[in-house]
Amino acid sequence: MTQGFAHTGRTSMFDRAQILSFLQQRSRRPVSFRELMHELRLSRAESRRLKQSLRELVRDGKVLRTKRGLYGPAPSMNLLQGRFEAHADGYGFLVPDEPGKPDHFIPARHTLGAMGGDHVLARVERPERREAAIIKILARGSKRFVGRLEGTFRNAWVIPRYKRGGLDLLIPEVPPGLAAPGDWVVAEIVKFPELGRPPEGRILKSLGPVESPPQDISVIIEEYGLHRRFPSPVKKEAAAFPPEFPKETIRGRKDFRSLLTVTIDGERARDFDDAVSVQTLPGKGYVLWVHIADVSYYVRPGSAIDAEAQVRGTSVYFPDRVLPMLPPELSSDLCSLKPGLDRLSMSVELHFDASGQRVHADFWKSIINSNRRLTYTEAAKVIETPDPLEHGEDDVNVAVLQMQQLARLLRQRRRDRGSLDFDLPEPEILLDLEGKPEDIIVAPRNDAHRLIEEFMLAANEAVAEHLDRPELQMVFRIHEEPDPEHIAFALKLLKEAGLRVRHKSLSSRNVARILEETEGLPSGRVLHYHILRALKTARYSPDNLGHFGLASTCYTHFTSPIRRYPDLMVHRTLRGLLSRGKEVSGEETSREDFRNLCLHCSQTERNADKAERESAKSLRAWFMKDKVGEEFDGFVEDVKSAGIRVRLKDYFVDGFIPVSALTDDYYLFHEASMTLAGRHSGRRFRLGQEIRVRVARVSIEERAIIFGPVEGIR
Repeated sequence: MTQGFAHTGRTSMFDRAQILSFLQQRSRRPVSFRELMHELRLSRAESRRLKQSLRELVRDGKVLRTKRGLYGPAPSMNLLQGRFEAHADGYGFLVPDEPGKPDHFIPARHTLGAMGGDHVLARVERPERREAAIIKILARGSKRFVGRLEGTFRNAWVIPRYKRGGLDLLIPEVPPGLAAPGDWVVAEIVKFPELGRPPEGRILKSLGPVESPPQDISVIIEEYGLHRRFPSPVKKEAAAFPPEFPKETIRGRKDFRSLLTVTIDGERARDFDDAVSVQTLPGKGYVLWVHIADVSYYVRPGSAIDAEAQVRGTSVYFPDRVLPMLPPELSSDLCSLKPGLDRLSMSVELHFDASGQRVHADFWKSIINSNRRLTYTEAAKVIETPDPLEHGEDDVNVAVLQMQQLARLLRQRRRDRGSLDFDLPEPEILLDLEGKPEDIIVAPRNDAHRLIEEFMLAANEAVAEHLDRPELQMVFRIHEEPDPEHIAFALKLLKEAGLRVRHKSLSSRNVARILEETEGLPSGRVLHYHILRALKTARYSPDNLGHFGLASTCYTHFTSPIRRYPDLMVHRTLRGLLSRGKEVSGEETSREDFRNLCLHCSQTERNADKAERESAKSLRAWFMKDKVGEEFDGFVEDVKSAGIRVRLKDYFVDGFIPVSALTDDYYLFHEASMTLAGRHSGRRFRLGQEIRVRVARVSIEERAIIFGPVEGIR
C-alpha cells in the first residue's frame, strides 16, 4: 500500500471536492495518477473522469502537477493562490485568496508576465521575507485597459496613469478618426504579455483629452471598470413596477404607520433607506425601531435587476455624481423611505433597559409612513438645545431628544466593551456649477451623525445574532485581529511619540484606551491614522469570525440594501426565516458559490473605495493647480524613506515633499521612529510636526501635489 493512504472501500462515485479532500487529508507526498486510481479503487471506465477532474483542479490552482507527473494539493506544496497587484517598477504583490493569509512580495524577475488583477499561483520562496514567485497564471484579470494614447497611428501605445498593470499596451494600428495622440482611451487586450514581449491591444473608444474635473471623473469610472449605465433589460424591469404596491402586500406585515418615524440624512441625500422611531418607557428604558427599506420585495433572485446589482456590488459616490447599485426607479423612489408615503420595510424592534442594555429583539416585515425628513444639521440643532420647553409642541423634536439619550447610552456601552471610535476627519469637496472644486473642507460631523450610527450598529448586531444559525446561509461583516508585526510597529510608533504604552498587545479594548489617551494630543489625529493602518480591512464572509474594531462577536450589514448587495442578501435570509420557508430566503446557491459571492462583494467594495479616493485626489489636484508658488501651514502626516506627506491646515489637502527636495543635508530614514533626520544638521521631520510648505508642482495627469519645505520649521 502506498505510504500515507488508507483504503476506504469502493468509491465508484466521486467529484472534485472528494479528490481534493483525499489528497489533502490522506496524502503525505505528491502521488501519480496510477496511485490515485488504485487508492480510490476506481475502475478503468472511471479513469477518464478522474483525468478530467484533475485537469480542472490543476487549471484552478487547487492541485499542482509536478514535472514528473505527480499530483499534490497546492497548500501542501508551499503554494499560494491569489490576485496579483502590479507596481509601475515591475514588481508586485500577491493578495492571497485564503482569508487571514498575508500579502507576499513578487520580485520583477518572478512575475511570469502577470498583469495587475490576474489570478495567479505562486510558490513561496523566502517565507521569512514573505517573498514568492509566480509559477502559473490561472486567469487573466481583465481585458480592459485605460490610458493615454501616445505615438503615431501605426505605432501607438496606451500608457496607464499609474501602470497598475505594470506594462504599457502596444496598439499596432489606430483606425483613422477613432482617437488622437493625447486622448484618454479605453482599449482591449488582444494578446497578453509574454516574457520579453509587451501586451497588444485595440482601441474601443476615446474619452478625449482631460480638460476639466468632470472629464477626469469620467476617466476614473473607466479606470476602475465601474458601470455608468443600466442595461436595457434592467431598465425594462424597473419601468414595469407600478407606482404603488398592491394592497394585499400589506397582509402579514406589522403596521407601524401610526408610529412617529423620521429619517435623518445628509442635505444632499437622494435615497433614504433607513428610518427610526423611539419610545421611552418611564423608569424602564427605551424601545428603538430601525426601519430599513424592503428592497428584497422588489429585487428578486434571478431578475435582471438582481443580476446587475450583484455585478456592481455597491453604489459608488463621487463629489459630482452617484453610480447607484439599483436603478433610480427603486433607489430614489419606490424603495426610498420618503416622508408622507407608505413604504414597505424590514423593521428591527429593540428593547433596552435604563442603562442601554438590550433585553429583547423582534424582527418584522412591516409597513411604515415616515413623518418627517430631517437633515443632520437640523437634528443637531435640536440636540444642542436640550430643553424640551424650547421645542414647544413639536413631537418630532422631542423624539430626537429621546433618541439622543438612548444613543449616548449605546455609545458608552460600546466604548466600555472596547469598540473603536477613530472619528477621523473626511474631506468634503465643494463644487461650482461647472463641477470645478471651489473649496475642500473637513466634512461636518455632529451628534446627529453619531446618533444614527449607533442605531444602525445596534440593528446590524441584533440581526447578525438572530441569523447566526448553522442551517442558514448568512453574510457576516468580519474584521479580523491585526497581524503581530503590525501591532509591534504601532506600539513602537506610540513609544517614539513619547507615550507611555503599558499594553503589549493591540486588543480592541487596549486600542480603545490608546485612542482615548491620545485624543487631545497635537499629534493625536496622525497617530490615530497610523493605528488604523495597522488594522486589517473589514470584509464579508459566510463564517462568523467576529468584528475586532467593534469588539463584537457577531456583526453584519443590514441597514443599507439600496446601496450594498450584502445587505440585500441578509434581508433575503431574514425574509425567509420570518416567512418560515414560504418565500425565497437567501441565495439558492452552493456553499462554494455563496463564499465566492461574499468575496466578490468585498472586492467590489474595495474597488469602489479606491475609485472614490482617486476622485478626491483628482479634485485636490485641480483645486491646487492655480496655487503653485503659494505658501501654506501644515503638519506632517506620514514619513517614508522617499519623503514626507504633509496635510495643509487651511484646506483638507495633502501633498508630498520628496527627499530630493531636502537639499540642506543628507537625510536618513529611521523606520522605528518614522522620522527623517539630517546627518549633519540634526534637523528632523517627525509625525505631527508643524511645517510650512510651498506648492512646488501640481500634476493633473498624475493627480499629484508636490510641496517644498520653507525655512523656519517650527
